[in-house]
Amino acid sequence: MDKTIKYQQVIIDYLESVMPEQTKDDGVDYQLVCDTERHHYQIQKVG
Repeated sequence: MDKTIKYQQVIIDYLESVMPEQTKDDGVDYQLVCDTERHHYQIQKVG
């Protein structure tokens, strides 16, 4: 496996583990946004 792909997966796994739990009561949704071509990652709060 290419190192870049391995590191991408490590980053994505970490961000998924630190994302807040989804709750239906407050109307807020958290999304993980990944641009694997340019190596940009973010957690986005929507709502």
